[in-house]
Amino acid sequence: MTITIFGVIVVLIGSLLLVRGSKVAMLSFVMLMSLMSGAGAFVLTGLGGSTVPPAAAAMPFLIVRCLLSDEQNGALGDAVRANLWLVLFCLYGSFSAYILPRIFAGAISVTPLRPIPTGDPFVTFPLNFSSQNMTVSAYLLLTMMAGICAYSVSRMPGAANRIARMAAVVAILHATFGFASVLFAGTPLAAVLEFFRNGFYAQLDQTVSGLVRMNGIAPEPSGYASFGFIYFVLNTELWLRDVDVRWTRFASLFLGSALLVSTSSTAYVGLGGYAVIAGLRAMAFPGSVSLVKTLALTSLVLILAIGGVLVLIAMPELADVVGRVATRVLLEKGDTLSGEQRLFWALQGFHAFWSTGGLGIGMGSFRSSSILTAILGSTGAIGILTYFAHLLQVFQPLRQSTYGVGGGMEQRLGVAASWTVVAMVIPAAATAATPDPGMIWGMLGGLALGFRTNVEAFHRASGHV
Repeated sequence: MTITIFGVIVVLIGSLLLVRGSKVAMLSFVMLMSLMSGAGAFVLTGLGGSTVPPAAAAMPFLIVRCLLSDEQNGALGDAVRANLWLVLFCLYGSFSAYILPRIFAGAISVTPLRPIPTGDPFVTFPLNFSSQNMTVSAYLLLTMMAGICAYSVSRMPGAANRIARMAAVVAILHATFGFASVLFAGTPLAAVLEFFRNGFYAQLDQTVSGLVRMNGIAPEPSGYASFGFIYFVLNTELWLRDVDVRWTRFASLFLGSALLVSTSSTAYVGLGGYAVIAGLRAMAFPGSVSLVKTLALTSLVLILAIGGVLVLIAMPELADVVGRVATRVLLEKGDTLSGEQRLFWALQGFHAFWSTGGLGIGMGSFRSSSILTAILGSTGAIGILTYFAHLLQVFQPLRQSTYGVGGGMEQRLGVAASWTVVAMVIPAAATAATPDPGMIWGMLGGLALGFRTNVEAFHRASGHV
């Protein structure tokens, strides 16, 4: 194992927070590190050069911090019980990664999670156990611990305010990196962004019809859009509920603007899906969005639309480029070789499910392009059922508070987090390569469960700080 400069930074700051910081500060540190998805903190040479990103490297410090803080009051036990479906999903998924590829070895042929370059985009190989099974299993356990630790952190007084502010900070930084990657492309300043991309990932700087695609410090545009979509939804939901309004409003607008010009189909699928969800919610539950915010959102959409039309009229050459980009990204995506390859990857999940009698072939055994078919093909019926059971537990569709904007600070942040967890399924269902929902998904689910529990009563009873 080799440590990088980012690994040194994570170890130093994590160690300091372990001694002097709180659980909230440690969780905020993990959130900040999640920005650097293109960086590597450690290189696992024994696993074929797999790279550990800074957020994953910071998670053990959060786990230890929670263990030290909750040893006496049993908070971790409550957190495990609250996240029971997530725990079952992750533990069974980790078990499947080691057992199922060995049981069904050679029974079917699939595209490995880490594709082997052959020149054939549809090449498959006989199923076998590999280092990718171990890697995905490890990340899945981190997803589980992110949910458990986040629930534990939610019981800290004042945690909601600090987490909301950090969510806005992360969104603003992500948008800034995104715009910088476009504005500084081809200049010496681009080297600053390259410094944050030291991971052994497919670092792709793509262009569409001469336009540089936005990728910030992420490995590629789709990854940038997926991460940005999460924090856009979270900040928008927080703003709708009057949580840290000045910060969340700006963060939502700034990051939303970045996603709109990112030329990423992942961003447009996510934004379109979220717009449908928000629109249906507003019509079914008129009180879910105040009149002032409804007028503000409507005015913003009209201003952007009119401004965009005026710019295109004034610059016909730009209109031509925008038209070609829109056609390629939105209309021709499915007819391209890349689109056909993604469909092929997604369908592997159904093939693995039926070929194994509904058991699956183990997490990390094949590459997908949808988290739903990835889970189905990897862990079968047990995996998909526990995944949706946790999703329903987090969302709590039968609770009135889910569709309102009132309540205390903790409840409002918890509801915002629950909507974000649901919205995250939209882009993941169209792009995710692995069945692991990710640490951010686990973390936001844990926060939603924690903050929507009667934590205020716990604070009064325990006086815990």
